[in-house]
Amino acid sequence: MTRFRPLYICLSFAVLALLSACSFSLAGDVTPPPGYQAPVFETPPTATVEPEAEAPVETEAQLTATVEADAEAPAETFMVTGSVVHGSGGQVPVGLPVTLSAFDQMDLIFTETTTTRRDGTFQLDDLDYVEGRIYFASVEYQGTTYSSNFAVAEAGGSVLDFPITIYEPTTDTSGLVVDRLHVFFEFPTADTVQIIQLFLVSNPTDENVVPFDSQTPSITFPLPEGASNLVFEEGVLGDRFVATEGGFGDTYALPPDTTAQVLFAYEMPYKNKLTLSQPLSFPVTAAIAFVLDGTVELESEVLTSAGIHEVENTVYQMFAGGFAAGDELSFTLRGRNPNRTGFLDLKLDAGFLVGLLAFVAVVAAAGLYLRRLGPEGEPEASRYSDDPEALMDAIIALDERYERGDLPETEYQRLRAELKSRLQAALAERS
Repeated sequence: MTRFRPLYICLSFAVLALLSACSFSLAGDVTPPPGYQAPVFETPPTATVEPEAEAPVETEAQLTATVEADAEAPAETFMVTGSVVHGSGGQVPVGLPVTLSAFDQMDLIFTETTTTRRDGTFQLDDLDYVEGRIYFASVEYQGTTYSSNFAVAEAGGSVLDFPITIYEPTTDTSGLVVDRLHVFFEFPTADTVQIIQLFLVSNPTDENVVPFDSQTPSITFPLPEGASNLVFEEGVLGDRFVATEGGFGDTYALPPDTTAQVLFAYEMPYKNKLTLSQPLSFPVTAAIAFVLDGTVELESEVLTSAGIHEVENTVYQMFAGGFAAGDELSFTLRGRNPNRTGFLDLKLDAGFLVGLLAFVAVVAAAGLYLRRLGPEGEPEASRYSDDPEALMDAIIALDERYERGDLPETEYQRLRAELKSRLQAALAERS
């Protein structure tokens, strides 16, 4: 293989050859001229060079301290305080366990427990601040869980205060009131009428109304003779609701200043006429019956016609009245069975209740309640309103129903996502 020498090598050889061919001497005449004096140079003083000091060597303790000083500042913390008061006039037990629950994106992150002092107060210190995290406190007293409102911690070492009120239990239901009783009629088959009823039962007393035991309710709902195929929006017979002689009962507790929404439906045989009489356990402030216009006629001595009204593009005949405890809701339906349904769905579920309450709110907003009922005709705010506490309650109740197996996965996820979205919007609006 032919190799090529680099150019600088070739030039080097050429220069050497040229220098070899030249004959000259660098030794010339170096005699100084007349009068020449050699210059005298002063020797500069020798500078003293101080040895450079050695840098100190850091000890292991110093290095550790430096690393710790350079570490990030500790996380922000906040404090939770609160007090438990007895709404029935009793004494709050000393050492009553208080549970703080924390949620991120509606998922439970952790719980922490403390106890009440002699004065009913409690405190939790040095809780890590996390932006947007939701907290509430709860206690269990005499078999009922009582909770505070929900709150979100703020940056800068904030303090969250959670007041909680507990009540003495009672099985006396004489103080309960039905604020609203809504009645709807559907005709799913040629010989059947389905009667759908929504009771809004409130407790204006200072005691918590509880069942006698898990199978003996104190809050009962009589049904008319001949009722069949009883279904509920929440729960089934044997769970929250249990069968009683002549009807059913609700085993849930009803604390003061709360409202229970009991939605159920039953069927009655119908062949052009039905006379119905239903006993009422509690006083009813306002009972409203809705009949699809053009289907059947309703006749009653205890319900007064409130005219014909259009609600959500559907025309209804409306009837209203008030009742004392022990009275009977009685009426007669006449006319050919239309074998049709209207606004309502035969399947009662959480979505159904949301739709029904929205429907009732539309009726109230339109002023369609009987005029003589006055300002009391306004509807109660439901737990499905846009209040953050009500929405959190709805999410917790939904989770419990799903865990019991009362809801299919797809329906549970759909409803939870809807409630979660509404809660986030409500919290954003509040902040």
